[in-house]
Parts: sequence; C-alpha cells; structure tokens
Amino acid sequence: MPLSKVAQPGAVRDWMEWLRADPRVSVNYQAQLFDVLSSILSGAVADKRVPENPCRTGSIRRPQPTPSKTVAWDAARVSAIASALPLRQRIAVPLGSGVGSHKDPGFTLRVYTHLLPSSHNRARAAIDDFTAQLTTNDQLAA
Repeated sequence: MPLSKVAQPGAVRDWMEWLRADPRVSVNYQAQLFDVLSSILSGAVADKRVPENPCRTGSIRRPQPTPSKTVAWDAARVSAIASALPLRQRIAVPLGSGVGSHKDPGFTLRVYTHLLPSSHNRARAAIDDFTAQLTTNDQLAA
C-alpha cells in the first residue's frame, strides 16, 4: 500500500478496527503497533512525504494498554535460573534481577546497559573478568 494511502485517517481507523477484531492481538500490542505506525508517519511528515500524521490529529485514539503487575523473582528462583545456565552467562541473572522490576531480568539488564554511554565495552569487560575468575576457580577445583 502506498504511503500516501497509509497516511489517511480512514486507513488507520480501518487497520485499528481490524486489530481490535482479532482476539490474538492484545490491547498492549495494539498500542505498540500504533506507536510504531505513528513514528513512521512522523518521519514521513518530517521528510515531507505526507502532509500530516493521522495518528496525531486527535481523530484517532491510541489504544490504552492495560497495566500488568510485575512480580520480582524470589531468591530461590534467581538461584535456580542462575544455576541452570552455563557459567559464562550466570552473572546476567543476579545483575538483571537487581536492576529493575521488569518481568524478565535479562531484558532489564540489556535495556539499562544499553542506555549508558559506552556501556557495551565496560559491561563486556566486567563479564569477561568475572567469567575468567569462574573459569580459574573451576580449573583449580578440578
């Protein structure tokens, strides 16, 4: 479908109705999809490919996601998950579980480390140092 047709309020409304009619598409996912479309159309407006973003005109409402309560993992679960992972990856579980209250501590760790400037190299070095210690300890124990 050409961008000029996608940027019509009627096309966006029809798409949103189609999403709402599908029981497999949750309201939270609908909101995410709406945000992605709105972002794409905002870029098209900035590039002067379309005159306006119909998602921002007010005639089309963004689906309101339903908040879900996040439950932190208890210490026993953190320990069980960590012990099931290979040594090199174990550090991610306690780090991620202590960073924030997301459903997936690994996701939390990835998000927060990517938000820090030049965090990639520091995080990699820290994990490499830690896993080198684990490897050394394993070799000494053998």
